[in-house]
Amino acid sequence: MPDSDSTTQRGLVLVVSGPSGAGKSTICHRLCDRLPAEFSVSVTTRPPRPKEVPERDYHFVDRDEFVRMRDNDELLEWAEVYGHFYGTRLLSVEEALADGRIIILDIDVHGCIQVREKLTDSLAVFIMLAPDTQKKRLTERGTDSAQSIEERLSKAASEVELARQSGAFDAFVENDVLDRSITRIETLVRQQLARGVAAP
Repeated sequence: MPDSDSTTQRGLVLVVSGPSGAGKSTICHRLCDRLPAEFSVSVTTRPPRPKEVPERDYHFVDRDEFVRMRDNDELLEWAEVYGHFYGTRLLSVEEALADGRIIILDIDVHGCIQVREKLTDSLAVFIMLAPDTQKKRLTERGTDSAQSIEERLSKAASEVELARQSGAFDAFVENDVLDRSITRIETLVRQQLARGVAAP
């Protein structure tokens, strides 16, 4: 029987970022089925929302525990959003990589920068929309006021600019046609994995 350590290919961390409404969640869920891949379960200090299941949707911890994890370098990346901490457990990611699994992190640009500093062999993709397409989608969704839509468009433009300036992303994918966007990212993932096989 061959040694499993010598036959298991190292996995991959796929970072997916992008502005609100760009279609990140849909793309990530479809990639989970097609690759296959799995979502990283984040750690957070915010309380569970209705229907959220601890350890499936999030690892819920108190603020002191989160700070302890952060200060002990147990987090791959972390951020504070609206007064609550969110982060990714480094050990969970390392175990997934060792098992040959593909892990998807749906995080913002700042989180991506942190990941790329620690995992140089990760793959980072920024999902974006043309401004007129994003405005049309937000308007059709019917959940935002005209002012809110303009604020989201302005924020999206800032996020795209920050992402480009950061140099942390391997590809920028304009999600004009969903299936085409998914196929492009799937191709990038398989190319990255193939390079890993070929590496000494």
